[in-house]
Amino acid sequence: MLRFFAFLCIGLSAALPPNFAAAAIDPATAAKQIAPFLDAQAFAVAGIELSGLDVDDLSAKVVKWSGMPANRLADMRKAVRDMQAQLSKAGAREVYMVFSLADIPTPGPFVLVPVPAGADADAISRVLEGFTTESTLVKDGVVGGGHKSTIERLRNLKPSPRPDLAAALGAIPNATAIAVLVPGADQRRVFEETLPKLPAELGGGSGAIVSRGAKWAAFGIVAKPHVVVHAIVQSRDAESAKELQGVVVKGVEFVSKAGKEMDLDLRPLASVLTPKIAGDRLSLSVSEDDEAVGKVIAGAANRARSAAGRSVSMNNLKQLALALHNYLDANGSFPPTGNLDKNGKPLLSWRVHILPYVDQDQLYKQFKLDEPWDSEHNKALIEKMPKVFASPAQQVDNGKTNYLAPMAKDTVIAPGEKGARLADVTDGTSNTIMIVETNDDSAVIWTKPDDLDVKAPEVLKRMMGHYPEGFIACFADGSVRFIRKTIDPAQLKALFTRNGGEVVGKIP
Repeated sequence: MLRFFAFLCIGLSAALPPNFAAAAIDPATAAKQIAPFLDAQAFAVAGIELSGLDVDDLSAKVVKWSGMPANRLADMRKAVRDMQAQLSKAGAREVYMVFSLADIPTPGPFVLVPVPAGADADAISRVLEGFTTESTLVKDGVVGGGHKSTIERLRNLKPSPRPDLAAALGAIPNATAIAVLVPGADQRRVFEETLPKLPAELGGGSGAIVSRGAKWAAFGIVAKPHVVVHAIVQSRDAESAKELQGVVVKGVEFVSKAGKEMDLDLRPLASVLTPKIAGDRLSLSVSEDDEAVGKVIAGAANRARSAAGRSVSMNNLKQLALALHNYLDANGSFPPTGNLDKNGKPLLSWRVHILPYVDQDQLYKQFKLDEPWDSEHNKALIEKMPKVFASPAQQVDNGKTNYLAPMAKDTVIAPGEKGARLADVTDGTSNTIMIVETNDDSAVIWTKPDDLDVKAPEVLKRMMGHYPEGFIACFADGSVRFIRKTIDPAQLKALFTRNGGEVVGKIP
């Protein structure tokens, strides 16, 4: 069910591309098809029109707005594309997801696919079952898919009337993707009993402002001529609409304050997210070309990219640390900065010599170890740099790496014929930096025996640039830590040496 959930989440939460087809869902027909599957515990429905889904453009938008690495969506993108193609081939036009308290937290929502004239219900069922849906049924011209227990429940389900469903589904004309909240009497009662008083951050009023004041809510995406996300709340009356608006305003204020604590300026969104009142309805619209929205999203995306990149980079360094320790076990010492020729000239970087320990033994065998990194033969291998040597934050030429070893006669990876032994790290492996991530200006060709000269002036600046707050370092014990830019230069120097005898103290 996770793939279906991802499918609809992408369609409903991402800003859709300008060429996204505006094939709208017919609300009256949709409500009639969905109604037999809504019991007293169902509270929300989400739907999307298959013919309007441009998966590649959608995923590009998700990457842009969320800041997540594009490769993280590769598997999901393929799954969505395959499901879209197979369902369309079977004659399906729309897919709905139904959320019920009976399925929360597990097994999760279930899927409904109406079977229009000429469509193949059996083929639709096979598609759903092929995408991790455990069981299916065909009922009232609709194929349902979900967990076995859910499908058994749906077979004998007693529908609970949702007279507002059609109105909610039709509240946003020409919406290609839509999600509606249509709580029943049970949900309203549970909400009011669980939350008789709203949190202070939302104004502290009675919970009935929400449980009784709001009849339904709809969220939809209209793609043309510009991508616009609409939200509409139908209240009980005009007075309820004003009370609900007050709750939303308080919520926006709270979110803005929370954003400030995370170094995100969300204040520009205050005016955009304050709903307008027209009689007994609240509504707001957010356009992709809204300047205030763009600024906030850009800031949030940058932070998300930084956080995601930081996580991947730390994992890369952990793999390199493990490789270095495996090299140590096999050779009795860490590798030197580079192996030497008969005249003592470095040939190939330590990064080349740990290739067998990062599952790159075949690449290692291609190198001529008695030739320098820039020989005609070895130079051709530069472009084959393994991904583990590439920081997701770097924007340098192919074949360059930001993962450098602090380099001096008293560092772990040092110049010379042989690297340090574990016994040589007398300052303690947890107090000695082995590898750092530098900025792009300091990146080097990965095969070249060139690293971070710790004697160079303002060495801290060479590690700043990828992350505003500091840099990532891998220690000789294999741990990877984020070190803040406020670190004292003398403390940093002490962390670089393996046997200086300094008192390191607490690392910021």
